[in-house]
Amino acid sequence: MDNGHEEVWSTRDLREEVEAEGTGVLVNGSFFSVDAGSNFKEEISKVTENVGLGKFKVYLNGEKIKPSEAPATFSEGMSVEVVPYDIAGWKFSIIKEK
Repeated sequence: MDNGHEEVWSTRDLREEVEAEGTGVLVNGSFFSVDAGSNFKEEISKVTENVGLGKFKVYLNGEKIKPSEAPATFSEGMSVEVVPYDIAGWKFSIIKEK
């Protein structure tokens, strides 16, 4: 049906389920372990700097969060996903918490 809008891909369409292995950050299929109780924003900053991301989105429990919505620390078993901001070619996942 042509409703005047071009059909486009969404990153949600490309995501695959990945089981989280403890507390940490998932970026492009790689899991970076983080100690429970660590400062949330500092750990996200370390991981994104390590993988070379300057602008990115953070997903907690499958929902995108703003920096102002970030928890103070990582809780035991908390896994988040970081995805580049609108950059094609990255593999996206949906974190499935154990």
